[in-house]
Amino acid sequence: VKLNISGGEFAVELTASNWSIDGSDELKISDVKRIDNNNAIAVISGNSSDKYSDAEIKIVCGGDEYTDSREYDEETGSYSNVPLYSNSVKIEKQTKSSSSGGTASTGSSMSKPTASVKGGTVKRGTSVQLSSSVDGAIIYYTTDGTAPTENSSVYTAPIKITDNMTLNFIAVSGNKKSAMQTIEYAVKSAEVTIKENSENIKYITGLDNQPFCPDEAITRYEVLQYISSLFDIENLGEKSDFSDVDAKHEDIVNLFAGAGLIEGYTDNTFKGNEGITRAEFVKILDDVLKPEIKENSQTFTDIKGHWCEKYISEFMGLGYVSGYPDNSFKPDAKITRAEAVAVLNRIAGIKALDANDGCFTDVTNEHWASGLIYAATAH
Repeated sequence: VKLNISGGEFAVELTASNWSIDGSDELKISDVKRIDNNNAIAVISGNSSDKYSDAEIKIVCGGDEYTDSREYDEETGSYSNVPLYSNSVKIEKQTKSSSSGGTASTGSSMSKPTASVKGGTVKRGTSVQLSSSVDGAIIYYTTDGTAPTENSSVYTAPIKITDNMTLNFIAVSGNKKSAMQTIEYAVKSAEVTIKENSENIKYITGLDNQPFCPDEAITRYEVLQYISSLFDIENLGEKSDFSDVDAKHEDIVNLFAGAGLIEGYTDNTFKGNEGITRAEFVKILDDVLKPEIKENSQTFTDIKGHWCEKYISEFMGLGYVSGYPDNSFKPDAKITRAEAVAVLNRIAGIKALDANDGCFTDVTNEHWASGLIYAATAH
C-alpha cells in the first residue's frame, strides 16, 4: 500500500512493529519501506474471513516513525492530526496457492506495466513514465539489466535516460505480480568531427598589451570554447539542467551536454568559471575523439587505480599528453591554460612558432609554451 504523509516527514528507518491497522483484527502491517520524505510503502498481511471490495481500514503509526513539522495552535491548545493517506485497498481471503508469507506471485491475470516511451533510439535526457492498469499497483524497476524484485527501486517519478539503458520493471498489487516488462533504450549519439584545416585554426583571441595568464587554471567554459572552435559538434537541440549556467554560456553548454560530452556535479551544477583537472580535461577530449583504445606499456607513476587511468594511458600512447620530469601526471591537479593549449595543438596538428610577436604581456619567448600559444592566437 502506498502511503503519503503531510505535516511531517517519515523517519529514515521505519519499523513495522510501530504500525497497526484499525478496523481489522486479522490484518497487520508486516513490513514498511521508506521511499522518500513523504512517501512509504506498507505491506499488509494476514487472512480475512470474507472478501471485501473497497474496504476502509485505518493505518496508524507511532510517533517515532515521523518527524512533526506542524505548528502549535494556541487557540485550541493542540496540534492537528498529521494527515496520512494511502491508496485504495482491496482485501480478500488468502488462498492456499498464494500463502507464501506476503510475497506476491506472478499471475497471468495481471497485465504488464507500460512505459510512455517506446524502446529504441531516444534523445539524451528523455523522461520515461511507467504506469499500470491496476489501480494502486506498485511498480519496481531496475536499469542495470537485472530482474526487478520487491526489493528493487520503487517507481515514484519519471526516469531520465542519460545513457544506453535496459529498463526492466514489474507491477505488484496485493498477492499478484505481473510478468517482467523489458525495454531497451539507446541514446542518440551526436556526430563530432575535427574541422577541416584544423592545423590553421586560431582558436585563441589575442588583444595587444593584455595578459594570457598561461600558468593559471583554464576554466571549464574556456575549455568548451576552445574545443568548439576546433570541432564540428552536431547540435541535438537539447538543453542541460545545470542550475548555475549563465546566459552568455547557455548555448555552448547545451551543445556539449546534449552531445553527452560533459557532466556536472552531484549538486546539479557545472561550475563553468572554475578550473578543470587534468583528468577531467582528458576525459572530455576522449569523449570528443572516441579513439580506438590501444594497449600502452608506458604509464605514469601516479595514475594506477585512478578513475581516468585508461584514458590518460591511451592519450599518452597517442602522444597527446606528457607528464612531468618525475614521470608523474598529477591527474587531480588543475590544468593550466598553457598545458591545455599544448594538448589541443597536438590534436589539431598546429605547429609551434619559433618566436612570439609580443601580443600578450605575460607570454615571452622564455615561456616554454610561447610558440604553441601564439600559433593558435588570432589578433
